[in-house]
Amino acid sequence: MSANRHKPNPALEKAKRMPALSHWPQSGDGFDIMASQVVDWLCAQPECRQALFNCVKNSGVITYDVQSRCWRGIAWNGSAK
Repeated sequence: MSANRHKPNPALEKAKRMPALSHWPQSGDGFDIMASQVVDWLCAQPECRQALFNCVKNSGVITYDVQSRCWRGIAWNGSAK
């Protein structure tokens, strides 16, 4: 029997090479995901952005509107962000 081989996930391969970064800066204000150096670094990587988009798209919570040529959330009500 052959070994179960699968294509490596590019985002995870990129994350393996992440430098030492802070996820919980010592600001004294409690945790804020927007201040995470880890998340900033991950979001700056094209492979990680693509993986996030694919995850959201494949879950079915966003849909592509052919007429407007835009993606939107399935519960979007037409108002601004």
